[in-house]
Amino acid sequence: MRILSAAGILDAWEQGSGQAPAERALTLLAAACPERTGEELAALPLGMRDGLLYTARERLFGAELASFARCPACAEALEFTAQVDDLRAGPQVDETPRAASPPFHTTLLPVAPEGPAAQVTYRLPTGGDLIALQDISEPAAFRLALAGR
Repeated sequence: MRILSAAGILDAWEQGSGQAPAERALTLLAAACPERTGEELAALPLGMRDGLLYTARERLFGAELASFARCPACAEALEFTAQVDDLRAGPQVDETPRAASPPFHTTLLPVAPEGPAAQVTYRLPTGGDLIALQDISEPAAFRLALAGR
């Protein structure tokens, strides 16, 4: 991973300006990780993708995040600071290239004692999944499509 120059940040901003959020995340990550292909970055599990984005942000602007939120109920403004590590789901992400996460296998027990068990294979969702499903706005349809991927 490299630290983006001012010109690199501007290029990523311009390239991502018309993109959906999931595409914009990969555009920024591609600028910060030129050693990885777009396909490799899209195949990263979301937690790893976001961890790399946090690392890139931290290297560019430091560990402190000046934040702002507005209460959806009363519209009261709230300003606060947080540290990048406060938002990470786990330890800092390893930056070395690797393949997508391996699939998980599990057996679901039958609902009724005489029913059959089911073997399920799944993997963690990726940025590529979000991009492929970005036009699905209904939550139930999105969950079903995501599970199908």
